[in-house]
Amino acid sequence: MQLTAIITLLSATLAGVASAGSIQVNYYTDGGCTAYASTPPNTPTNGGCYNWQWTGSNSANIANCNGFRQCTCLFYTQPNCAGGLQSAQYGGNNCASNWGQGWVSFRCQGVN
Repeated sequence: MQLTAIITLLSATLAGVASAGSIQVNYYTDGGCTAYASTPPNTPTNGGCYNWQWTGSNSANIANCNGFRQCTCLFYTQPNCAGGLQSAQYGGNNCASNWGQGWVSFRCQGVN
């Protein structure tokens, strides 16, 4: 009985982890989100700030919005999500361009 309860709890926990959504952000060397440069790993989906800068990048977008109804990211010109910003929304205006400087940090939010 106790073993069955533990297995049931473990299965429910793993199912919750497996169904968690993900957001893939891509950085690009051009200003129009077409010349791929890099993908930051483990993008937070809860609005937490992520410091990521790629030398030579000039634009960024949301390449994939998995497990969410809507994904939005704000890209910032300074570390720690400060300074000038521009938004990108998956399925909408999905290219944040900052020619000549690129982006230094971002925060993304997935909504179910």
